Amino acid sequence: MSLPSSALAFLLIASTLTFSRIADACSFAGPNEHVVDPAEAAVDDEPPAKVETVGIEIRRGKGPRGGASTSCDDIGSIAITPTPPSDNRTAPNELGYRIRLVGGEAPSGVRVPDEAWRVQSNNSPALYLHWIDGATDDQEAIDFTITLTAIDRAGNEGPESAPIRIHHPGSGSGCRVARGSDLSLALVLGSILWLRWSMRARS
Repeated sequence: MSLPSSALAFLLIASTLTFSRIADACSFAGPNEHVVDPAEAAVDDEPPAKVETVGIEIRRGKGPRGGASTSCDDIGSIAITPTPPSDNRTAPNELGYRIRLVGGEAPSGVRVPDEAWRVQSNNSPALYLHWIDGATDDQEAIDFTITLTAIDRAGNEGPESAPIRIHHPGSGSGCRVARGSDLSLALVLGSILWLRWSMRARS
């Protein structure tokens, strides 16, 4: 039995949305794990100083702009940029940082790592947390607190920083809508169920 042209068109559009979403998935460089140098550990027992100054930049997911959307629209990110503390042997860009969640609740999907990280690069000297935030302008509030501890190449850990609040008020309503991949997948499944019902009705 041939399928109705309208059904084929609907299925084609839904499938295109789904697979284009997968193909164009937004990606980010992974974190740089801090690696201890055994040679340094043998000669250095002095820890870094305390992290005193930290910059926080929060990017929320957003809805389409001007009718256009990108695969990164539903990604939320938090850039944590510490001012490197002093250390007797380790260069600022070779320090590691341990992030510890000490209050509140991080956004669902954020992994606060157990291991220490280094900043991404000299051009982007930050530690990044990413999560799926929803491709919508309606976002719930974020409010949690972390501390940072600097670690030198020898593995010596400095004092824990003062609590660092990470806060974003959201949009007020805090509603979520289906993300692009979820919505297009729902279209595909819905069209398949509709086609099965249509074929049974015609038989």
